[in-house]
Amino acid sequence: MIRLQISNTFGGSDLAITEAAIAVPTGGKPGVGEIEASPIAGLTFNGATSVTIPKGKVVYSDPIDFSVAAESMLTLTLYLASGQSGNSITGHPGSRTTS
Repeated sequence: MIRLQISNTFGGSDLAITEAAIAVPTGGKPGVGEIEASPIAGLTFNGATSVTIPKGKVVYSDPIDFSVAAESMLTLTLYLASGQSGNSITGHPGSRTTS
């Protein structure tokens, strides 16, 4: 079982996430443009597929049954139907590498 933490700690506005999912990148390699067809797991937040993270806050996904070996690469996909509102965002520029 794993849970994901999604941060809007430095965001200048609320972050409305319509859907989110995790998968394994093709070949388990960082920085590739594709994912493995299986496993793919949709995330939920208190049972809902969408969540709005207030500015300055974090949320945790519900626990999901997604087996990963230690130090494995994962791909997180976020869909924002309304797009991003504002220029101040929380980012992780090194997210395509071990960090």
